[in-house]
Amino acid sequence: MTTQTKKDLCWCLLWFVLFFALTAALCVVDVQPAGPQNSLIGLAAINTAFHTWTGQTGLLDKLTDIPLYLAFLECAFFAGLGLVQLIRGKSLRKVDPSIYALAAIYVLMAALYVAFEHVVINMRPVLENGILEPSYPSSHTMMVVTIYGTGIVAFHTLFPKNKALSFWIPVASFALIAFAVCGRLLC
Repeated sequence: MTTQTKKDLCWCLLWFVLFFALTAALCVVDVQPAGPQNSLIGLAAINTAFHTWTGQTGLLDKLTDIPLYLAFLECAFFAGLGLVQLIRGKSLRKVDPSIYALAAIYVLMAALYVAFEHVVINMRPVLENGILEPSYPSSHTMMVVTIYGTGIVAFHTLFPKNKALSFWIPVASFALIAFAVCGRLLC
């Protein structure tokens, strides 16, 4: 295992630990019926203060859908690339392993999406179209971060000699991730 791979695994582990620590905190720290319809909200003082400070923006909610739709196009691109490799190579073995890795990550992401829609950890501070909805973890944000994050690695792996892609894909991906995460947080 290379030094870079070890560093990448350490970063991945750190992010998982932070995610689970925040999730645990939302389940047990300052849980109060502070939401609409007296829904329970973890870290209630921080959450309600932040919502009071930022308010709610419907336009920003709609604009943050754009990075998600573009992420779905990226998924379709990699699926199409895998299909082309399969047709040209006439064998599943001729499909690049990184395409299979992406497929596995996307399947896991879809499973987590379904799980987080049914296992509610925290609710939104407002009703959406009169309906109380989960807010954490944000499946929208999870999909954007996962697809663009793995896409950066996949583009580097699949097109290692393309200097333009090596520069612009990470720049565009990080910009879309930042916009989606910040936008979802604010709206």
